[in-house]
Amino acid sequence: MLHDRFSFADNEVIVPALCGGNIDMNQLTTVLLRGLVETGRYLRIHTILEDYPGALEELVAILAAYDANIYAINHNRTSRTVSMEKADVEIELETMGPTHIESLLEALREDGFEVEVLDWV
Repeated sequence: MLHDRFSFADNEVIVPALCGGNIDMNQLTTVLLRGLVETGRYLRIHTILEDYPGALEELVAILAAYDANIYAINHNRTSRTVSMEKADVEIELETMGPTHIESLLEALREDGFEVEVLDWV
């Protein structure tokens, strides 16, 4: 369709099927992520944690309590941008939408986490 490999009428409805048989898995991941972004269900945040056993678990417990689905966590204890007693943390989340995101951010901040929103569309 994108490269005029077949012809169709201007008013004809064409529905491409996105499945494992005709799309690369990396492209499928990108399509799904863009869908989450488009519907306001994707959130990427940054915070700095105290570096002690259980600190990350405390953060994740709040995310779990608010039913946020974690896609990825980057927990960096060797970041040059924070002191030795801290850890740089970036988290990618699937949420239920903008209202859910607002509630989640409020809960994190009420618990004392300084949260920077990196992506939220």
